[in-house]
Amino acid sequence: LSSIEGMQSVESIGNFAFGGAPVRDIVLPDSLKTIGFDAFTYSGELYIPASVDDIVLVLDGYGTWSSMEVIWNVDENNSVYSSQDGVLFNKDQTVLLNCSRYFWPEEGNVYCVPESVLKIAENAFARNTSLVMIVIPENVTEIGRRAFSGCWAEKIILPDKGKGSAYIKFTRRNAMDLALLGASASMYIDGDGLCRDVRISLTTCAPVPMRAREAEAVLEGKAPDEENLLAAGVAASKEARPRSSWRCTEQYRRDVLKTIVPRVLRIAADRAQKGEGIR
Repeated sequence: LSSIEGMQSVESIGNFAFGGAPVRDIVLPDSLKTIGFDAFTYSGELYIPASVDDIVLVLDGYGTWSSMEVIWNVDENNSVYSSQDGVLFNKDQTVLLNCSRYFWPEEGNVYCVPESVLKIAENAFARNTSLVMIVIPENVTEIGRRAFSGCWAEKIILPDKGKGSAYIKFTRRNAMDLALLGASASMYIDGDGLCRDVRISLTTCAPVPMRAREAEAVLEGKAPDEENLLAAGVAASKEARPRSSWRCTEQYRRDVLKTIVPRVLRIAADRAQKGEGIR
């Protein structure tokens, strides 16, 4: 459709009303109050008049996200919603509601969530395929379900001061995505320089990905020095449940864990001390 006309007195546009029919030229009437879920499959700017007080962005029981690809432009007199740089917010911009996947037309874009935002709503960045990094400020205290589902951002920087994380994939070559082992870690470094909330996860070390709880306990409440990091690696090696396969033996995997677990913990601790946050 190139346009929609004859909506001068319409008060509600229902769920999926024009879904599957991309519309490039929409003039929404000042009488409009409700826009239903997936009302448009749209790839341009959508002007929201002051009269609109309900935009359905999440529909229970239907998928994980809306297909509306919208650059939001909300009338400044709207009492419920507002927009900034094409992103949809509530009126006082404490809740980020939607950042559509085609908002950023160029590659290499970084989106910094405004400092006023306290909550990122459910599905807010779902299917955004153009952002490479999203930076979330310290004031954000709540992130809704599936907020980044299907989002292609390579990095999402969370606001946690004193926290750091890291992941290491151990493989023989870069041409395959099949790892011999994987280890990830996150932690918080408190004011005394001690590790808190230590989390260590291992892949290809058991029938399913596992937490190395004994290794976590070794490091919890201690300084991230070499002795403690190596001890955590030994503990992870002991509690893992790897198997021998055509790719490597059980013992080889246990030996490697003694090296990569301290290494991933070292990187996470360094990032925490530098205030780089969770990645």
